[in-house]
Amino acid sequence: MNASLSGTSKSQDHLLNLIRNSIEDSPHYCLLLGAGASVTSGVRSASEMIKEWRKEYHKIHGAKQEYKQFIEKQPWYRQDEEYSFLFGELFDQPSQRRDYIELCLKKASPSWGYIYLVNLLRHKLFRTVFTTNFDDLINEACYRYSSSVRPTVVAHDSMIRNVRMLSQRPQVIKLHGDFHFDSIKNTMEELQSLETNMRDKVKDYANEFGLIVVGYSGRDKSIMDIIRLLLKNESYFRHGVYWCHLASEPVSRNVSELSVFRNFHTVKIKGFDQFFAELHEELGLSIQSEMSDPYVALSDRLNELSKMNDSPDKTENLIINRDIKRLADTVNSFFESWDSHKEHTSEDDSIVIKRPKNVNVIPFQLLSDAAWRMGDNITAKMMIMQQLTTKPDFNALSHAINIYIANSDVEFETQIIEFVTTNTWIFKDNLDEVDELAITLMNNAKWHMATIILESGCLCFYEGYNEAKVDLESWIDHNNINKMLIKRLQGLELSSVDVEILNSIIQNRQPKGRLSDHLVSAGAMLLLGDVNAACSLFSGKIEDYMLSWPIFKLIPDDLFDKLKPVLK
Repeated sequence: MNASLSGTSKSQDHLLNLIRNSIEDSPHYCLLLGAGASVTSGVRSASEMIKEWRKEYHKIHGAKQEYKQFIEKQPWYRQDEEYSFLFGELFDQPSQRRDYIELCLKKASPSWGYIYLVNLLRHKLFRTVFTTNFDDLINEACYRYSSSVRPTVVAHDSMIRNVRMLSQRPQVIKLHGDFHFDSIKNTMEELQSLETNMRDKVKDYANEFGLIVVGYSGRDKSIMDIIRLLLKNESYFRHGVYWCHLASEPVSRNVSELSVFRNFHTVKIKGFDQFFAELHEELGLSIQSEMSDPYVALSDRLNELSKMNDSPDKTENLIINRDIKRLADTVNSFFESWDSHKEHTSEDDSIVIKRPKNVNVIPFQLLSDAAWRMGDNITAKMMIMQQLTTKPDFNALSHAINIYIANSDVEFETQIIEFVTTNTWIFKDNLDEVDELAITLMNNAKWHMATIILESGCLCFYEGYNEAKVDLESWIDHNNINKMLIKRLQGLELSSVDVEILNSIIQNRQPKGRLSDHLVSAGAMLLLGDVNAACSLFSGKIEDYMLSWPIFKLIPDDLFDKLKPVLK
Protein backbone atom coordinates (compact mmCIF):
# COMPACT_ATOMS: atom_id res chain seq x y z
CA MET A 1 0.00 0.00 0.00
CA ASN A 2 1.21 3.48 -0.81
CA ALA A 3 2.47 5.33 2.25
CA SER A 4 0.78 8.60 1.23
CA LEU A 5 -2.46 8.74 3.17
CA SER A 6 -4.77 10.84 1.03
CA GLY A 7 -8.09 11.49 2.71
CA THR A 8 -6.87 10.64 6.22
CA SER A 9 -4.23 13.33 6.70
CA LYS A 10 -5.00 16.23 9.05
CA SER A 11 -3.02 19.39 9.69
CA GLN A 12 -1.23 20.03 12.96
CA ASP A 13 -3.41 23.10 13.50
CA HIS A 14 -6.49 20.90 13.21
CA LEU A 15 -5.18 18.55 15.91
CA LEU A 16 -4.14 21.40 18.22
CA ASN A 17 -7.63 22.84 17.93
CA LEU A 18 -9.20 19.49 18.84
CA ILE A 19 -7.03 19.23 21.96
CA ARG A 20 -7.81 22.82 22.96
CA ASN A 21 -11.54 22.23 22.67
CA SER A 22 -11.44 19.00 24.68
CA ILE A 23 -10.02 20.33 27.93
CA GLU A 24 -13.00 22.14 29.46
CA ASP A 25 -14.54 18.94 30.75
CA SER A 26 -11.74 16.37 30.75
CA PRO A 27 -8.91 15.37 28.40
CA HIS A 28 -10.05 13.33 25.42
CA TYR A 29 -6.67 11.88 24.53
CA CYS A 30 -3.88 9.68 25.83
CA LEU A 31 -0.38 10.01 24.43
CA LEU A 32 1.77 7.28 22.91
CA LEU A 33 5.45 8.23 22.64
CA GLY A 34 8.09 6.31 20.73
CA ALA A 35 11.85 6.50 20.30
CA GLY A 36 11.62 9.59 18.09
CA ALA A 37 10.50 11.59 21.13
CA SER A 38 13.89 11.06 22.77
CA VAL A 39 16.31 11.84 19.95
CA THR A 40 16.78 15.52 20.86
CA SER A 41 17.28 14.42 24.47
CA GLY A 42 20.47 12.64 23.48
CA VAL A 43 19.10 9.11 22.97
CA ARG A 44 20.32 7.39 19.84
CA SER A 45 17.58 6.86 17.28
CA ALA A 46 16.53 3.43 16.09
CA SER A 47 17.91 4.21 12.63
CA GLU A 48 21.35 5.01 14.11
CA MET A 49 21.34 1.75 16.05
CA ILE A 50 20.31 -0.17 12.94
CA LYS A 51 23.19 1.29 10.92
CA GLU A 52 25.64 0.22 13.62
CA TRP A 53 24.09 -3.24 13.96
CA ARG A 54 24.17 -3.85 10.18
CA LYS A 55 27.92 -3.39 10.25
CA GLU A 56 28.32 -5.73 13.22
CA TYR A 57 26.07 -8.35 11.60
CA HIS A 58 28.09 -8.08 8.40
CA LYS A 59 31.34 -8.51 10.33
CA ILE A 60 30.03 -11.70 11.97
CA HIS A 61 28.13 -13.32 9.08
CA GLY A 62 29.40 -11.88 5.79
CA ALA A 63 32.82 -10.36 6.24
CA LYS A 64 34.08 -11.98 3.05
CA GLN A 65 31.41 -10.24 0.98
CA GLU A 66 31.16 -6.59 0.05
CA TYR A 67 29.12 -4.83 2.78
CA LYS A 68 26.45 -3.15 0.63
CA GLN A 69 25.82 -6.22 -1.50
CA PHE A 70 25.58 -8.50 1.55
CA ILE A 71 23.24 -6.25 3.58
CA GLU A 72 20.84 -5.42 0.77
CA LYS A 73 20.07 -9.06 0.05
CA GLN A 74 19.13 -9.87 3.67
CA PRO A 75 15.38 -10.58 4.03
CA TRP A 76 15.06 -8.22 6.99
CA TYR A 77 16.82 -5.27 5.28
CA ARG A 78 14.66 -2.12 5.50
CA GLN A 79 11.73 -4.12 6.81
CA ASP A 80 9.68 -3.05 9.84
CA GLU A 81 11.13 -5.90 11.88
CA GLU A 82 14.79 -5.06 11.10
CA TYR A 83 15.43 -3.38 14.47
CA SER A 84 14.04 -6.22 16.58
CA PHE A 85 15.71 -8.91 14.43
CA LEU A 86 19.18 -7.38 14.68
CA PHE A 87 18.86 -6.65 18.40
CA GLY A 88 17.99 -10.29 19.06
CA GLU A 89 20.75 -11.60 16.81
CA LEU A 90 23.55 -9.51 18.31
CA PHE A 91 22.59 -9.69 22.00
CA ASP A 92 21.68 -13.17 23.23
CA GLN A 93 20.54 -12.53 26.80
CA PRO A 94 18.06 -10.02 28.29
CA SER A 95 20.80 -8.72 30.60
CA GLN A 96 23.03 -7.98 27.58
CA ARG A 97 20.25 -6.04 25.87
CA ARG A 98 19.55 -4.11 29.07
CA ASP A 99 23.22 -3.17 29.43
CA TYR A 100 23.29 -1.90 25.84
CA ILE A 101 20.17 0.23 26.36
CA GLU A 102 21.55 1.61 29.62
CA LEU A 103 24.74 2.66 27.83
CA CYS A 104 22.69 4.41 25.14
CA LEU A 105 20.77 6.36 27.81
CA LYS A 106 23.81 7.35 29.83
CA LYS A 107 24.00 10.94 28.58
CA ALA A 108 20.29 11.50 27.96
CA SER A 109 18.71 14.65 29.37
CA PRO A 110 15.08 15.81 28.84
CA SER A 111 14.69 18.18 25.90
CA TRP A 112 12.32 21.15 25.59
CA GLY A 113 9.52 18.92 24.37
CA TYR A 114 9.52 17.12 27.72
CA ILE A 115 9.58 20.46 29.58
CA TYR A 116 6.39 21.53 27.79
CA LEU A 117 4.87 18.08 28.28
CA VAL A 118 5.43 18.32 32.04
CA ASN A 119 3.47 21.57 32.12
CA LEU A 120 0.67 19.98 30.09
CA LEU A 121 0.53 17.18 32.65
CA ARG A 122 0.53 19.75 35.46
CA HIS A 123 -2.51 21.41 33.92
CA LYS A 124 -4.13 17.95 33.49
CA LEU A 125 -4.42 18.35 29.73
CA PHE A 126 -3.18 14.78 29.49
CA ARG A 127 -3.44 12.18 32.24
CA THR A 128 -1.82 9.14 30.67
CA VAL A 129 1.32 8.66 28.59
CA PHE A 130 1.98 5.28 27.02
CA THR A 131 5.53 4.82 25.82
CA THR A 132 7.57 2.17 24.06
CA ASN A 133 10.74 3.81 25.40
CA PHE A 134 12.88 2.34 28.15
CA ASP A 135 14.26 5.69 29.29
CA ASP A 136 13.21 7.72 32.34
CA LEU A 137 12.97 11.03 30.48
CA ILE A 138 9.31 11.77 31.33
CA ASN A 139 9.75 10.97 35.00
CA GLU A 140 13.08 12.80 35.16
CA ALA A 141 11.59 15.89 33.50
CA CYS A 142 8.71 15.91 36.00
CA TYR A 143 11.09 15.95 38.96
CA ARG A 144 13.62 18.30 37.37
CA TYR A 145 11.25 20.86 35.86
CA SER A 146 8.27 20.78 38.22
CA SER A 147 7.79 20.81 41.97
CA SER A 148 4.29 19.31 41.79
CA VAL A 149 4.04 16.77 38.93
CA ARG A 150 4.79 13.32 40.34
CA PRO A 151 3.72 10.59 37.92
CA THR A 152 2.93 6.99 38.64
CA VAL A 153 5.28 4.89 36.48
CA VAL A 154 4.14 1.41 35.49
CA ALA A 155 6.67 -0.83 33.79
CA HIS A 156 5.44 -4.35 34.60
CA ASP A 157 2.41 -6.32 33.54
CA SER A 158 1.72 -7.31 37.16
CA MET A 159 1.40 -3.63 38.16
CA ILE A 160 -0.93 -2.44 35.43
CA ARG A 161 -4.12 -3.93 36.88
CA ASN A 162 -3.95 -1.52 39.82
CA VAL A 163 -3.79 1.60 37.62
CA ARG A 164 -6.88 3.83 37.85
CA MET A 165 -7.76 5.71 34.67
CA LEU A 166 -9.07 8.76 36.54
CA SER A 167 -6.18 9.06 38.99
CA GLN A 168 -5.24 12.65 39.85
CA ARG A 169 -1.59 11.78 39.35
CA PRO A 170 -0.37 11.48 35.76
CA GLN A 171 0.49 7.97 34.66
CA VAL A 172 3.41 6.79 32.56
CA ILE A 173 2.84 3.28 31.24
CA LYS A 174 5.92 1.62 29.75
CA LEU A 175 4.61 -0.89 27.24
CA HIS A 176 8.00 -2.55 26.67
CA GLY A 177 9.40 -2.31 30.19
CA ASP A 178 12.13 -0.28 31.86
CA PHE A 179 15.89 -0.37 31.22
CA HIS A 180 16.48 -0.90 34.95
CA PHE A 181 15.18 -4.48 34.57
CA ASP A 182 16.11 -7.42 32.37
CA SER A 183 12.46 -7.92 31.36
CA ILE A 184 12.55 -5.25 28.63
CA LYS A 185 11.06 -6.24 25.27
CA ASN A 186 13.12 -5.69 22.15
CA THR A 187 13.58 -8.84 20.08
CA MET A 188 11.18 -10.20 17.44
CA GLU A 189 9.99 -12.92 19.79
CA GLU A 190 9.47 -10.52 22.70
CA LEU A 191 7.56 -8.03 20.56
CA GLN A 192 5.03 -10.51 19.22
CA SER A 193 2.37 -9.53 21.76
CA LEU A 194 1.69 -7.46 24.83
CA GLU A 195 1.20 -9.32 28.08
CA THR A 196 -2.40 -9.96 29.08
CA ASN A 197 -2.87 -7.31 31.76
CA MET A 198 -1.15 -4.63 29.68
CA ARG A 199 -3.29 -5.52 26.68
CA ASP A 200 -6.50 -5.37 28.72
CA LYS A 201 -5.57 -1.99 30.18
CA VAL A 202 -4.89 -0.54 26.71
CA LYS A 203 -8.43 -1.65 25.77
CA ASP A 204 -9.86 0.07 28.86
CA TYR A 205 -8.21 3.35 27.91
CA ALA A 206 -9.26 3.01 24.26
CA ASN A 207 -12.84 2.69 25.45
CA GLU A 208 -12.65 6.17 27.03
CA PHE A 209 -9.99 8.14 25.18
CA GLY A 210 -8.58 8.89 21.78
CA LEU A 211 -4.87 8.46 21.09
CA ILE A 212 -2.18 10.88 19.91
CA VAL A 213 1.01 9.16 18.74
CA VAL A 214 4.31 11.07 18.59
CA GLY A 215 7.75 9.72 17.73
CA TYR A 216 6.64 6.12 17.22
CA SER A 217 7.23 4.32 13.93
CA GLY A 218 4.85 1.42 14.55
CA ARG A 219 7.42 -1.21 13.75
CA ASP A 220 6.64 -3.77 16.43
CA LYS A 221 3.84 -6.29 16.16
CA SER A 222 2.65 -6.24 19.78
CA ILE A 223 1.37 -2.68 19.85
CA MET A 224 0.26 -2.48 16.22
CA ASP A 225 -1.85 -5.61 16.59
CA ILE A 226 -3.83 -4.21 19.52
CA ILE A 227 -4.28 -0.79 17.84
CA ARG A 228 -5.44 -2.45 14.62
CA LEU A 229 -7.83 -4.71 16.52
CA LEU A 230 -9.36 -1.79 18.43
CA LEU A 231 -9.70 0.39 15.32
CA LYS A 232 -11.84 -2.33 13.73
CA ASN A 233 -14.48 -1.65 16.38
CA GLU A 234 -15.55 1.99 16.20
CA SER A 235 -16.70 1.97 19.82
CA TYR A 236 -12.99 2.23 20.67
CA PHE A 237 -10.97 5.42 20.09
CA ARG A 238 -14.17 7.45 19.73
CA HIS A 239 -12.10 10.64 19.71
CA GLY A 240 -9.86 9.25 17.00
CA VAL A 241 -6.25 8.15 16.59
CA TYR A 242 -3.91 10.91 15.38
CA TRP A 243 -0.55 9.56 14.28
CA CYS A 244 2.06 12.35 14.18
CA HIS A 245 5.07 11.80 11.97
CA LEU A 246 7.91 13.92 10.65
CA ALA A 247 6.89 15.84 7.55
CA SER A 248 10.25 14.95 6.00
CA GLU A 249 9.76 11.18 6.33
CA PRO A 250 7.14 8.70 5.07
CA VAL A 251 5.23 6.57 7.56
CA SER A 252 6.06 2.88 7.90
CA ARG A 253 4.08 0.19 6.11
CA ASN A 254 2.41 -0.84 9.37
CA VAL A 255 1.11 2.69 9.91
CA SER A 256 -0.02 3.21 6.31
CA GLU A 257 -2.16 0.08 6.55
CA LEU A 258 -4.22 1.73 9.31
CA SER A 259 -5.49 4.32 6.80
CA VAL A 260 -8.44 2.04 5.98
CA PHE A 261 -10.03 2.90 9.32
CA ARG A 262 -12.36 5.90 9.46
CA ASN A 263 -11.17 7.23 12.84
CA PHE A 264 -7.47 7.01 12.02
CA HIS A 265 -5.58 10.11 10.82
CA THR A 266 -1.99 11.09 10.20
CA VAL A 267 -0.55 14.48 11.13
CA LYS A 268 2.68 15.95 9.77
CA ILE A 269 4.81 17.67 12.41
CA LYS A 270 8.28 19.22 12.47
CA GLY A 271 9.42 17.24 15.48
CA PHE A 272 8.64 16.21 19.05
CA ASP A 273 9.96 19.40 20.65
CA GLN A 274 8.26 21.67 18.13
CA PHE A 275 4.91 19.90 18.40
CA PHE A 276 4.67 20.22 22.18
CA ALA A 277 5.99 23.79 22.09
CA GLU A 278 3.27 24.78 19.62
CA LEU A 279 0.57 22.89 21.54
CA HIS A 280 1.66 24.63 24.73
CA GLU A 281 1.45 27.99 22.95
CA GLU A 282 -1.93 27.19 21.36
CA LEU A 283 -3.38 26.45 24.79
CA GLY A 284 -2.19 29.82 26.09
CA LEU A 285 -0.13 28.32 28.90
CA SER A 286 2.74 30.04 30.67
CA ILE A 287 5.88 28.00 31.17
CA GLN A 288 6.23 26.64 34.70
CA SER A 289 8.08 28.83 37.20
CA GLU A 290 10.87 26.25 37.47
CA MET A 291 11.84 27.39 33.94
CA SER A 292 10.65 31.00 33.83
CA ASP A 293 12.06 31.89 37.25
CA PRO A 294 14.65 29.19 38.03
CA TYR A 295 16.38 31.07 40.85
CA VAL A 296 13.08 31.51 42.70
CA ALA A 297 12.28 27.83 42.10
CA LEU A 298 15.70 26.86 43.49
CA SER A 299 15.12 29.13 46.47
CA ASP A 300 11.79 27.40 47.14
CA ARG A 301 13.47 24.01 46.93
CA LEU A 302 16.18 25.05 49.38
CA ASN A 303 13.55 26.42 51.76
CA GLU A 304 11.77 23.06 51.63
CA LEU A 305 14.81 21.52 53.33
CA SER A 306 13.87 23.26 56.55
CA LYS A 307 10.40 21.74 56.41
CA MET A 308 11.81 18.20 56.30
CA ASN A 309 13.14 18.44 59.84
CA ASP A 310 10.96 21.21 61.24
CA SER A 311 9.83 20.81 64.85
CA PRO A 312 9.96 22.93 67.99
CA ASP A 313 12.61 20.60 69.44
CA LYS A 314 14.96 20.31 66.51
CA THR A 315 16.86 17.05 66.56
CA GLU A 316 20.54 17.81 66.78
CA ASN A 317 22.68 15.90 64.36
CA LEU A 318 26.17 17.22 63.92
CA ILE A 319 26.47 16.00 60.34
CA ILE A 320 23.14 17.49 59.20
CA ASN A 321 23.80 20.74 61.03
CA ARG A 322 27.28 21.00 59.52
CA ASP A 323 26.07 20.45 55.97
CA ILE A 324 23.15 22.86 56.31
CA LYS A 325 25.58 25.49 57.60
CA ARG A 326 27.88 24.86 54.63
CA LEU A 327 24.92 25.29 52.28
CA ALA A 328 23.83 28.49 54.02
CA ASP A 329 27.40 29.84 53.92
CA THR A 330 27.56 29.18 50.18
CA VAL A 331 24.24 30.95 49.64
CA ASN A 332 25.38 33.88 51.77
CA SER A 333 28.69 34.21 49.95
CA PHE A 334 26.95 34.13 46.58
CA PHE A 335 24.67 37.02 47.43
CA GLU A 336 27.48 38.91 49.10
CA SER A 337 29.42 38.68 45.85
CA TRP A 338 26.45 40.01 43.93
CA ASP A 339 26.03 42.86 46.39
CA SER A 340 29.65 43.90 45.96
CA HIS A 341 29.29 44.47 42.21
CA LYS A 342 26.65 46.29 40.24
CA GLU A 343 27.09 44.04 37.23
CA HIS A 344 29.35 41.38 35.76
CA THR A 345 30.48 41.13 32.14
CA SER A 346 31.55 37.97 30.32
CA GLU A 347 35.03 37.67 28.84
CA ASP A 348 33.92 38.57 25.33
CA ASP A 349 31.87 41.54 26.61
CA SER A 350 28.80 40.19 24.82
CA ILE A 351 26.78 39.27 27.91
CA VAL A 352 26.14 41.57 30.83
CA ILE A 353 24.94 39.83 34.00
CA LYS A 354 23.22 42.30 36.28
CA ARG A 355 22.90 42.06 40.05
CA PRO A 356 19.58 40.36 40.89
CA LYS A 357 16.95 42.76 42.17
CA ASN A 358 14.38 40.14 43.14
CA VAL A 359 14.77 39.19 46.81
CA ASN A 360 12.54 36.16 46.13
CA VAL A 361 15.64 34.38 44.87
CA ILE A 362 17.12 34.40 48.38
CA PRO A 363 16.17 31.30 50.45
CA PHE A 364 15.56 33.19 53.71
CA GLN A 365 13.93 30.18 55.32
CA LEU A 366 17.02 28.05 54.73
CA LEU A 367 19.19 30.81 56.22
CA SER A 368 16.82 31.00 59.20
CA ASP A 369 17.04 27.24 59.67
CA ALA A 370 20.84 27.29 59.55
CA ALA A 371 21.01 30.11 62.10
CA TRP A 372 18.57 28.32 64.38
CA ARG A 373 20.65 25.15 64.30
CA MET A 374 23.72 27.17 65.25
CA GLY A 375 21.89 28.74 68.20
CA ASP A 376 21.71 32.18 66.59
CA ASN A 377 18.07 32.82 67.45
CA ILE A 378 18.14 36.53 66.62
CA THR A 379 19.22 35.85 63.03
CA ALA A 380 16.83 32.90 62.78
CA LYS A 381 13.85 35.13 63.70
CA MET A 382 14.98 37.97 61.45
CA MET A 383 15.45 35.67 58.44
CA ILE A 384 12.10 33.90 58.78
CA MET A 385 10.24 37.21 59.12
CA GLN A 386 12.06 38.34 55.98
CA GLN A 387 10.77 35.22 54.24
CA LEU A 388 7.21 35.97 55.38
CA THR A 389 7.59 39.55 54.20
CA THR A 390 9.01 38.79 50.75
CA LYS A 391 7.38 35.48 49.84
CA PRO A 392 4.88 34.32 52.46
CA ASP A 393 3.54 30.78 52.52
CA PHE A 394 2.24 28.26 55.05
CA ASN A 395 5.57 26.42 55.17
CA ALA A 396 7.38 29.59 56.27
CA LEU A 397 4.68 30.35 58.85
CA SER A 398 5.03 26.84 60.34
CA HIS A 399 8.78 27.35 60.56
CA ALA A 400 8.29 30.73 62.31
CA ILE A 401 5.90 29.18 64.82
CA ASN A 402 8.35 26.37 65.60
CA ILE A 403 11.06 28.96 66.30
CA TYR A 404 8.54 30.84 68.45
CA ILE A 405 7.75 27.71 70.47
CA ALA A 406 11.43 27.03 71.12
CA ASN A 407 12.52 30.65 71.66
CA SER A 408 9.51 32.85 72.29
CA ASP A 409 9.64 36.53 73.14
CA VAL A 410 7.00 39.25 73.15
CA GLU A 411 8.33 41.06 70.10
CA PHE A 412 8.53 37.93 67.95
CA GLU A 413 5.08 36.81 69.09
CA THR A 414 3.66 40.22 68.15
CA GLN A 415 5.27 40.03 64.71
CA ILE A 416 3.78 36.59 64.00
CA ILE A 417 0.32 37.54 65.26
CA GLU A 418 0.33 40.71 63.17
CA PHE A 419 1.32 38.70 60.11
CA VAL A 420 -1.30 35.99 60.65
CA THR A 421 -4.20 38.35 61.35
CA THR A 422 -3.45 40.51 58.31
CA ASN A 423 -2.74 37.57 55.97
CA THR A 424 -5.49 35.04 56.74
CA TRP A 425 -5.27 33.87 53.10
CA ILE A 426 -2.04 32.11 54.12
CA PHE A 427 -4.16 29.08 55.14
CA LYS A 428 -6.05 28.83 51.84
CA ASP A 429 -4.15 25.77 50.61
CA ASN A 430 -3.68 24.35 54.09
CA LEU A 431 -6.98 24.69 55.94
CA ASP A 432 -6.76 21.00 56.74
CA GLU A 433 -3.47 21.69 58.60
CA VAL A 434 -4.73 24.55 60.79
CA ASP A 435 -5.76 22.16 63.58
CA GLU A 436 -2.39 20.40 63.40
CA LEU A 437 -0.54 23.69 63.82
CA ALA A 438 -2.81 24.72 66.70
CA ILE A 439 -2.32 21.35 68.40
CA THR A 440 1.46 21.79 68.27
CA LEU A 441 1.02 25.15 70.01
CA MET A 442 -1.37 23.69 72.59
CA ASN A 443 1.04 20.90 73.42
CA ASN A 444 3.60 23.61 74.22
CA ALA A 445 1.13 25.71 76.26
CA LYS A 446 1.11 28.56 73.74
CA TRP A 447 -2.59 29.17 74.29
CA HIS A 448 -2.91 32.66 72.85
CA MET A 449 -1.07 31.85 69.62
CA ALA A 450 -3.07 28.62 69.21
CA THR A 451 -6.32 30.60 69.49
CA ILE A 452 -5.09 33.15 66.95
CA ILE A 453 -4.26 30.37 64.48
CA LEU A 454 -7.69 28.74 64.87
CA GLU A 455 -9.56 32.03 64.56
CA SER A 456 -7.51 33.15 61.56
CA GLY A 457 -8.18 29.81 59.89
CA CYS A 458 -11.86 30.40 60.48
CA LEU A 459 -11.67 33.85 58.90
CA CYS A 460 -9.84 32.39 55.93
CA PHE A 461 -12.62 29.85 55.54
CA TYR A 462 -15.44 32.36 55.73
CA GLU A 463 -13.68 34.81 53.43
CA GLY A 464 -14.00 32.22 50.67
CA TYR A 465 -10.50 30.72 50.68
CA ASN A 466 -10.95 26.97 50.62
CA GLU A 467 -8.53 25.68 48.03
CA ALA A 468 -7.79 22.65 50.21
CA LYS A 469 -11.45 21.64 49.55
CA VAL A 470 -12.10 20.67 53.16
CA ASP A 471 -15.56 19.65 54.32
CA LEU A 472 -17.28 22.70 55.86
CA GLU A 473 -19.26 21.00 58.61
CA SER A 474 -16.46 18.72 59.76
CA TRP A 475 -13.84 21.48 59.69
CA ILE A 476 -15.95 23.93 61.73
CA ASP A 477 -16.71 21.26 64.34
CA HIS A 478 -13.00 20.46 64.76
CA ASN A 479 -12.16 24.14 64.94
CA ASN A 480 -14.79 24.81 67.62
CA ILE A 481 -13.74 21.81 69.69
CA ASN A 482 -10.09 22.89 69.67
CA LYS A 483 -10.95 26.47 70.65
CA MET A 484 -12.97 25.14 73.61
CA LEU A 485 -10.19 22.67 74.45
CA ILE A 486 -7.82 25.61 74.89
CA LYS A 487 -10.19 27.02 77.51
CA ARG A 488 -10.46 23.71 79.36
CA LEU A 489 -6.70 23.12 79.37
CA GLN A 490 -6.27 26.54 80.97
CA GLY A 491 -8.86 25.67 83.63
CA LEU A 492 -11.45 28.11 82.25
CA GLU A 493 -15.20 27.51 82.22
CA LEU A 494 -17.08 27.02 78.99
CA SER A 495 -19.79 29.54 78.15
CA SER A 496 -23.43 28.62 77.67
CA VAL A 497 -22.93 29.15 73.92
CA ASP A 498 -19.97 26.72 73.99
CA VAL A 499 -22.11 24.09 75.71
CA GLU A 500 -24.89 24.56 73.18
CA ILE A 501 -22.44 24.10 70.29
CA LEU A 502 -20.98 20.92 71.83
CA ASN A 503 -24.42 19.38 72.41
CA SER A 504 -25.30 20.18 68.80
CA ILE A 505 -22.12 18.45 67.60
CA ILE A 506 -22.97 15.31 69.58
CA GLN A 507 -26.52 15.26 68.28
CA ASN A 508 -25.62 15.87 64.65
CA ARG A 509 -22.50 13.74 64.42
CA GLN A 510 -23.01 10.55 66.40
CA PRO A 511 -25.80 8.96 64.34
CA LYS A 512 -23.86 9.13 61.07
CA GLY A 513 -21.47 6.36 62.02
CA ARG A 514 -18.36 7.61 60.20
CA LEU A 515 -15.04 7.41 62.04
CA SER A 516 -14.62 11.19 62.00
CA ASP A 517 -18.12 11.58 63.49
CA HIS A 518 -17.31 9.22 66.38
CA LEU A 519 -14.07 11.07 67.17
CA VAL A 520 -15.64 14.53 67.04
CA SER A 521 -18.57 13.37 69.15
CA ALA A 522 -16.20 11.82 71.70
CA GLY A 523 -14.21 15.05 71.85
CA ALA A 524 -17.37 17.06 72.49
CA MET A 525 -18.39 14.63 75.26
CA LEU A 526 -15.01 14.99 76.97
CA LEU A 527 -15.29 18.77 76.91
CA LEU A 528 -18.72 18.49 78.56
CA GLY A 529 -17.30 16.17 81.22
CA ASP A 530 -18.97 12.93 80.08
CA VAL A 531 -15.75 10.94 80.23
CA ASN A 532 -17.22 7.41 80.25
CA ALA A 533 -19.34 8.02 77.14
CA ALA A 534 -16.36 9.59 75.40
CA CYS A 535 -14.07 6.64 76.20
CA SER A 536 -16.72 4.27 74.89
CA LEU A 537 -16.70 6.08 71.56
CA PHE A 538 -12.90 6.39 71.46
CA SER A 539 -12.32 2.71 72.21
CA GLY A 540 -11.09 0.85 69.14
CA LYS A 541 -11.53 3.82 66.84
CA ILE A 542 -8.28 5.76 67.21
CA GLU A 543 -4.68 5.19 66.22
CA ASP A 544 -1.35 5.97 67.85
CA TYR A 545 -0.78 9.10 65.77
CA MET A 546 -3.96 10.67 67.23
CA LEU A 547 -2.45 10.76 70.73
CA SER A 548 -0.82 14.11 69.97
CA TRP A 549 -4.30 15.62 70.36
CA PRO A 550 -4.19 17.13 73.86
CA ILE A 551 -7.86 16.35 74.43
CA PHE A 552 -6.69 13.05 75.92
CA LYS A 553 -5.35 15.05 78.86
CA LEU A 554 -8.98 15.36 79.97
CA ILE A 555 -9.20 11.59 80.52
CA PRO A 556 -8.17 10.38 84.01
CA ASP A 557 -5.09 8.15 84.03
CA ASP A 558 -6.95 5.00 85.13
CA LEU A 559 -9.40 5.22 82.22
CA PHE A 560 -6.71 6.28 79.79
CA ASP A 561 -4.64 3.20 80.70
CA LYS A 562 -7.56 1.03 79.58
CA LEU A 563 -7.48 2.68 76.17
CA LYS A 564 -3.72 2.23 75.71
CA PRO A 565 -3.75 -1.46 74.66
CA VAL A 566 -6.20 -0.59 71.89
CA LEU A 567 -3.97 2.18 70.65
CA LYS A 568 -0.83 0.07 70.32
